[in-house]
Amino acid sequence: MNTLTSAERTAGWILLFDGESLDGWRGYNMQSLPGSWAVENGTLARVGQGGDIITEAQFEDFEFAFDWKVGNGGNSGVFYRAAEGQPLIYHSAPEYQLLDDPNHQDGQSPLTSAGSNYALNPVPRGAVHAAG
Repeated sequence: MNTLTSAERTAGWILLFDGESLDGWRGYNMQSLPGSWAVENGTLARVGQGGDIITEAQFEDFEFAFDWKVGNGGNSGVFYRAAEGQPLIYHSAPEYQLLDDPNHQDGQSPLTSAGSNYALNPVPRGAVHAAG
């Protein structure tokens, strides 16, 4: 699941998540990892309330590729280029929206639906699969 091809390794790609541990991650504005995150069946899963996480490493130029899924009514996101120091991560970072569009009110607008750069850049309708 979380592997790189030899071509990806040769091109310089790295894994941010190995599918087995939370090594390389910590909480936003924290030195350690909040207890609300775990590895479940090879996936990175939030298992409790609160606590955004970030990579310990910082990156300047990057391409970011990932697979995601949410349950019915699910609402989450991936923030990128976050600058710590603000009380909330969304004060300093844009968000790639992860959402169950049909079962969440944010799914009514292309500006806040799944795949959008939340409230900044819309996504074309039908760009993502249904929840599950």
